Amino acid sequence: ATSASGDGLILKDMPRVYAPFTKFTDEDMQAEDKAERLAKREVKCVWHFGDDGVGHPLTVHGGCIAMAFDESFGHAFMSLGRGPGYTAFIHINYKVPLPTGNPTLIDIEFEKVEGRKVYMKGNLSDGKGRIFSDATCLFVQPRQADPMEQAQAKVDSGAS
Repeated sequence: ATSASGDGLILKDMPRVYAPFTKFTDEDMQAEDKAERLAKREVKCVWHFGDDGVGHPLTVHGGCIAMAFDESFGHAFMSLGRGPGYTAFIHINYKVPLPTGNPTLIDIEFEKVEGRKVYMKGNLSDGKGRIFSDATCLFVQPRQADPMEQAQAKVDSGAS
């Protein structure tokens, strides 16, 4: 016997993302009130898990929750307008089993930005105050390659 329902759905709907897609500028980074400006940036993601992303019957698998947090943090990072970023670490606290079938909300907050590093935290809830999981993460923006090194690598590879 399997704990999956057979509906074939890990997600019932694609996640919906609500984020301020206005760049967090160099001026914002240098401002005395940088922390306050960062704190005002709200990112919310709505996830609706189906019955086949389960660990135990009618309970969303922790790996699905981890994926949802990682994707939500990624959307939050991208909302800063800093270019690509990668998850350096993610830590999740599973507080209460998450039942399948109902939409859930992940609220993301920016804790701080230090150069290429963006620290965030988030909660997964029912949108009414019941928190199922919380998480912290670090996203890192890759170092930019030296334009001369890029040009030389292109010549060395024979690309035009």
